[in-house]
Amino acid sequence: MWSQKAWGYDHGLAVIWVVASVVLAVLLYLLGKYRMGDGRGILIDGRNKVSLSRLQLVGWTLVVLSAMLAWVIGKGTLKLHVPDELLALLGISVASTAAAITVKAVNATRDVNEAEVARVNTEGAPDPKGKPVGHNGRVIVNDKPDRARFSDIFMSENPRDAGTIDLGKVQMFAFTVLVWIGYVLLLGRDGFGAVEGKAGVFGFPPIDGTIVTLIGLSHAGYLTVKALPTVGAAASEPPK
Repeated sequence: MWSQKAWGYDHGLAVIWVVASVVLAVLLYLLGKYRMGDGRGILIDGRNKVSLSRLQLVGWTLVVLSAMLAWVIGKGTLKLHVPDELLALLGISVASTAAAITVKAVNATRDVNEAEVARVNTEGAPDPKGKPVGHNGRVIVNDKPDRARFSDIFMSENPRDAGTIDLGKVQMFAFTVLVWIGYVLLLGRDGFGAVEGKAGVFGFPPIDGTIVTLIGLSHAGYLTVKALPTVGAAASEPPK
Protein backbone atom coordinates (compact mmCIF):
# COMPACT_ATOMS: atom_id res chain seq x y z
CA MET A 1 0.00 0.00 0.00
CA TRP A 2 1.01 3.60 -0.61
CA SER A 3 0.54 6.42 1.85
CA GLN A 4 1.39 10.10 1.55
CA LYS A 5 1.23 10.79 5.26
CA ALA A 6 4.93 10.08 5.78
CA TRP A 7 6.09 13.52 4.58
CA GLY A 8 4.71 16.69 3.06
CA TYR A 9 5.10 17.90 -0.48
CA ASP A 10 8.77 18.58 -1.32
CA HIS A 11 9.05 21.66 -3.55
CA GLY A 12 12.79 21.17 -3.98
CA LEU A 13 12.21 17.68 -5.34
CA ALA A 14 9.56 19.05 -7.69
CA VAL A 15 12.06 21.54 -9.13
CA ILE A 16 14.61 18.76 -9.65
CA TRP A 17 11.91 16.70 -11.39
CA VAL A 18 11.12 19.52 -13.82
CA VAL A 19 14.81 20.06 -14.57
CA ALA A 20 15.39 16.32 -15.05
CA SER A 21 12.41 16.17 -17.44
CA VAL A 22 13.78 19.05 -19.52
CA VAL A 23 17.29 17.57 -19.60
CA LEU A 24 16.01 14.16 -20.70
CA ALA A 25 13.81 15.74 -23.38
CA VAL A 26 16.77 17.74 -24.71
CA LEU A 27 18.97 14.62 -24.75
CA LEU A 28 16.32 12.72 -26.71
CA TYR A 29 16.02 15.65 -29.12
CA LEU A 30 19.79 15.73 -29.65
CA LEU A 31 19.88 11.96 -30.11
CA GLY A 32 17.23 12.22 -32.81
CA LYS A 33 19.06 15.11 -34.42
CA TYR A 34 22.32 13.18 -34.47
CA ARG A 35 20.83 9.90 -35.67
CA MET A 36 18.22 11.11 -38.16
CA GLY A 37 19.16 14.72 -38.82
CA ASP A 38 15.84 15.70 -37.25
CA GLY A 39 15.05 16.57 -33.64
CA ARG A 40 11.99 14.33 -33.85
CA GLY A 41 14.20 11.42 -34.86
CA ILE A 42 13.53 9.48 -31.66
CA LEU A 43 9.86 9.31 -32.75
CA ILE A 44 10.55 8.39 -36.39
CA ASP A 45 10.60 4.70 -37.28
CA GLY A 46 11.94 2.74 -40.26
CA ARG A 47 9.07 4.02 -42.44
CA ASN A 48 10.41 7.57 -42.00
CA LYS A 49 7.14 8.41 -40.27
CA VAL A 50 6.30 9.51 -36.74
CA SER A 51 5.28 6.39 -34.81
CA LEU A 52 2.46 6.34 -32.26
CA SER A 53 4.00 3.40 -30.38
CA ARG A 54 7.33 5.23 -30.15
CA LEU A 55 5.58 8.36 -28.91
CA GLN A 56 3.91 6.41 -26.11
CA LEU A 57 7.11 4.65 -25.08
CA VAL A 58 9.08 7.92 -25.06
CA GLY A 59 6.32 9.66 -23.09
CA TRP A 60 6.19 7.08 -20.31
CA THR A 61 9.99 6.90 -20.22
CA LEU A 62 10.19 10.66 -19.70
CA VAL A 63 7.57 10.67 -16.95
CA VAL A 64 8.93 7.72 -14.97
CA LEU A 65 12.68 8.09 -15.56
CA SER A 66 12.71 11.83 -14.81
CA ALA A 67 10.84 11.24 -11.55
CA MET A 68 13.24 8.46 -10.56
CA LEU A 69 16.24 10.67 -11.35
CA ALA A 70 14.73 13.47 -9.28
CA TRP A 71 14.28 11.12 -6.33
CA VAL A 72 17.81 9.73 -6.53
CA ILE A 73 19.39 13.18 -6.92
CA GLY A 74 17.20 14.89 -4.34
CA LYS A 75 17.18 12.15 -1.70
CA GLY A 76 20.41 10.30 -2.41
CA THR A 77 18.83 6.86 -2.24
CA LEU A 78 17.72 4.16 -4.66
CA LYS A 79 14.97 2.96 -2.35
CA LEU A 80 12.01 3.73 -4.58
CA HIS A 81 8.98 1.50 -5.10
CA VAL A 82 7.25 1.32 -8.50
CA PRO A 83 3.66 0.00 -8.16
CA ASP A 84 2.60 -3.01 -10.21
CA GLU A 85 0.03 -0.96 -12.14
CA LEU A 86 2.69 1.48 -13.36
CA LEU A 87 4.98 -1.40 -14.32
CA ALA A 88 2.06 -2.91 -16.23
CA LEU A 89 1.58 0.33 -18.20
CA LEU A 90 5.26 0.42 -19.05
CA GLY A 91 5.13 -3.24 -20.05
CA ILE A 92 2.11 -2.62 -22.27
CA SER A 93 3.93 0.21 -24.06
CA VAL A 94 7.05 -1.91 -24.63
CA ALA A 95 5.07 -4.97 -25.76
CA SER A 96 2.88 -2.86 -28.05
CA THR A 97 5.93 -1.27 -29.66
CA ALA A 98 7.51 -4.68 -30.28
CA ALA A 99 4.25 -6.10 -31.65
CA ALA A 100 3.75 -3.07 -33.93
CA ILE A 101 7.25 -3.51 -35.37
CA THR A 102 6.53 -7.19 -36.02
CA VAL A 103 3.21 -6.50 -37.76
CA LYS A 104 4.78 -3.80 -39.94
CA ALA A 105 7.59 -6.19 -40.90
CA VAL A 106 5.06 -8.85 -41.92
CA ASN A 107 2.93 -6.36 -43.85
CA ALA A 108 6.02 -5.10 -45.66
CA THR A 109 6.57 -8.58 -47.14
CA ARG A 110 3.07 -8.78 -48.59
CA ASP A 111 2.17 -7.81 -52.14
CA VAL A 112 0.04 -4.72 -52.64
CA ASN A 113 -2.59 -4.06 -55.26
CA GLU A 114 -0.82 -1.44 -57.37
CA ALA A 115 -4.14 -0.50 -58.99
CA GLU A 116 -5.40 0.66 -55.59
CA VAL A 117 -2.27 2.77 -55.04
CA ALA A 118 -2.63 4.28 -58.52
CA ARG A 119 -6.27 5.10 -57.79
CA VAL A 120 -5.35 6.88 -54.54
CA ASN A 121 -2.71 8.95 -56.32
CA THR A 122 -5.07 9.79 -59.19
CA GLU A 123 -7.94 10.88 -56.96
CA GLY A 124 -5.70 13.04 -54.81
CA ALA A 125 -2.38 12.23 -53.19
CA PRO A 126 -2.59 12.55 -49.39
CA ASP A 127 0.98 13.82 -49.18
CA PRO A 128 0.93 17.60 -48.45
CA LYS A 129 3.49 18.15 -51.22
CA GLY A 130 1.45 16.14 -53.70
CA LYS A 131 3.99 13.35 -54.01
CA PRO A 132 2.84 9.81 -54.88
CA VAL A 133 2.20 7.30 -52.11
CA GLY A 134 5.42 5.44 -51.31
CA HIS A 135 5.02 1.96 -49.95
CA ASN A 136 6.94 -1.11 -48.91
CA GLY A 137 4.53 -3.97 -49.39
CA ARG A 138 1.38 -3.05 -47.48
CA VAL A 139 3.07 -0.34 -45.43
CA ILE A 140 3.13 3.34 -46.43
CA VAL A 141 6.65 4.79 -46.22
CA ASN A 142 8.40 8.10 -46.80
CA ASP A 143 11.61 8.33 -48.78
CA LYS A 144 13.22 10.74 -46.29
CA PRO A 145 12.87 11.43 -42.54
CA ASP A 146 12.19 15.12 -43.16
CA ARG A 147 8.86 14.16 -44.74
CA ALA A 148 7.64 12.79 -41.40
CA ARG A 149 4.67 14.65 -39.92
CA PHE A 150 3.16 14.52 -36.45
CA SER A 151 -0.16 13.71 -38.15
CA ASP A 152 1.39 10.35 -39.19
CA ILE A 153 0.39 8.94 -35.81
CA PHE A 154 -3.30 9.25 -36.78
CA MET A 155 -3.11 8.01 -40.37
CA SER A 156 -3.65 4.54 -41.85
CA GLU A 157 -0.51 2.63 -42.76
CA ASN A 158 -2.10 0.63 -45.59
CA PRO A 159 -1.57 2.03 -49.14
CA ARG A 160 -5.15 1.23 -50.12
CA ASP A 161 -6.35 3.47 -47.26
CA ALA A 162 -3.75 6.19 -47.78
CA GLY A 163 -4.82 9.58 -46.49
CA THR A 164 -7.51 8.21 -44.18
CA ILE A 165 -7.59 8.55 -40.40
CA ASP A 166 -7.21 5.38 -38.33
CA LEU A 167 -9.79 5.68 -35.54
CA GLY A 168 -7.99 3.03 -33.48
CA LYS A 169 -4.91 5.24 -33.40
CA VAL A 170 -6.95 8.31 -32.48
CA GLN A 171 -8.59 6.43 -29.60
CA MET A 172 -5.31 5.09 -28.25
CA PHE A 173 -3.63 8.50 -28.52
CA ALA A 174 -6.50 10.14 -26.63
CA PHE A 175 -6.48 7.53 -23.83
CA THR A 176 -2.70 7.70 -23.52
CA VAL A 177 -2.55 11.50 -23.33
CA LEU A 178 -5.33 11.60 -20.73
CA VAL A 179 -3.51 9.08 -18.53
CA TRP A 180 -0.19 10.92 -19.02
CA ILE A 181 -1.67 14.24 -17.96
CA GLY A 182 -3.56 12.71 -15.07
CA TYR A 183 -0.53 10.89 -13.71
CA VAL A 184 1.81 13.86 -14.12
CA LEU A 185 -0.68 16.05 -12.22
CA LEU A 186 -1.05 13.38 -9.53
CA LEU A 187 2.68 12.98 -9.10
CA GLY A 188 3.21 16.74 -9.22
CA ARG A 189 0.54 17.32 -6.58
CA ASP A 190 1.25 14.49 -4.17
CA GLY A 191 4.91 13.68 -4.75
CA PHE A 192 6.22 10.34 -3.54
CA GLY A 193 4.59 8.57 -0.62
CA ALA A 194 5.80 6.05 1.93
CA VAL A 195 5.19 2.40 1.14
CA GLU A 196 3.44 0.81 4.09
CA GLY A 197 5.29 -2.10 5.62
CA LYS A 198 8.63 -1.06 4.07
CA ALA A 199 10.59 1.24 6.34
CA GLY A 200 12.34 4.08 4.55
CA VAL A 201 10.96 3.10 1.14
CA PHE A 202 8.95 5.62 -0.86
CA GLY A 203 7.05 5.03 -4.06
CA PHE A 204 5.14 6.40 -7.01
CA PRO A 205 1.42 7.09 -6.55
CA PRO A 206 -0.64 4.03 -7.53
CA ILE A 207 -2.76 3.83 -10.69
CA ASP A 208 -6.25 2.37 -10.67
CA GLY A 209 -6.35 -1.07 -12.24
CA THR A 210 -9.29 -0.02 -14.42
CA ILE A 211 -7.03 2.51 -16.17
CA VAL A 212 -4.49 -0.20 -16.90
CA THR A 213 -7.22 -2.42 -18.34
CA LEU A 214 -8.54 0.43 -20.49
CA ILE A 215 -5.09 1.18 -21.91
CA GLY A 216 -4.47 -2.54 -22.50
CA LEU A 217 -7.73 -2.90 -24.42
CA SER A 218 -6.92 0.20 -26.45
CA HIS A 219 -3.52 -1.21 -27.41
CA ALA A 220 -5.09 -4.56 -28.29
CA GLY A 221 -7.58 -2.84 -30.58
CA TYR A 222 -4.84 -0.77 -32.18
CA LEU A 223 -2.71 -3.83 -32.92
CA THR A 224 -5.71 -5.79 -34.21
CA VAL A 225 -6.55 -3.04 -36.71
CA LYS A 226 -2.89 -2.87 -37.72
CA ALA A 227 -2.78 -6.62 -38.34
CA LEU A 228 -6.10 -6.91 -40.19
CA PRO A 229 -4.71 -5.92 -43.61
CA THR A 230 -2.20 -8.75 -43.35
CA VAL A 231 -4.81 -11.28 -42.31
CA GLY A 232 -7.56 -10.36 -44.70
CA ALA A 233 -5.88 -8.75 -47.68
CA ALA A 234 -5.42 -11.89 -49.77
CA ALA A 235 -8.69 -11.27 -51.57
CA SER A 236 -7.43 -7.95 -52.88
CA GLU A 237 -4.14 -9.31 -54.18
CA PRO A 238 -3.75 -9.23 -57.96
CA PRO A 239 -3.67 -12.65 -59.63
CA LYS A 240 -0.23 -14.13 -60.16
